[in-house]
Order: sequence, then structure tokens, then C-alpha cells
Amino acid sequence: MKHTFELSGEAGILHAGGSLTIEHAEELKAAITEALASASRLTIDLSAAETVDLCFLQLLCSAHRTAVKDGKSIVLANTGEAFVESIRETGYLRHVGCMPNSGHGCMWAGKEEQKPGAAV
Repeated sequence: MKHTFELSGEAGILHAGGSLTIEHAEELKAAITEALASASRLTIDLSAAETVDLCFLQLLCSAHRTAVKDGKSIVLANTGEAFVESIRETGYLRHVGCMPNSGHGCMWAGKEEQKPGAAV
């Protein structure tokens, strides 16, 4: 797992690449937690992701729920084929989000037509 973080005002970009899998769960969680503590608008850039597993998707869900609770936002950028295939294979594609009454969409809702490289 490789990561870097850039902060500009209240906006931050976490570049996460390499193996985004259970073997790196502790490091991934720490990187996302630190980035969210520093930025109110966090973009997670996945352009360098080589492998993505269910554990990483669960970390993203947890981070998204925490961000919404804290009045912050997370968006994903530059999702590649590894990420798109992982959300398909794990069943994370949804028509209805996990927080339908909060006014914030679920990051997986409506991603059936997700193309590699698109922001979610």
C-alpha cells in the first residue's frame, strides 16, 4: 500500500495505491482517519490502485458514514478497473443508499454503469 496526502485549505487529496487489501487494513484506516481529521472535503484518488478487496470497501463505507456524521464529505476520484470490478464482485452496487433519510447519498448507489476513471 502506498499513500500520500495533500492539504489545501479545507480540501485534501489522499492518493491511495498499490494493494488496498486486508493485509494493509490498519495502515489504510490510519491514512483515511488522519486525512479526514485534517480536511472537511476529502478526495480519495485511486488512480494507482492495483488490487482492491472487500476490506477496503468496508473502510470507505465507514469513513463515509463518519464524514457525513461530522459534516464532512468524501468523494472518490480516478477509480480504475480494480476498484470497479471489486464493487461489482462484492455486491456493493446499490439502487438505494444506506442513509436514505440523511440527505447524503451512499457512495455506492447508482453505480451500475460506473466506468473506470470516473469520480464517484
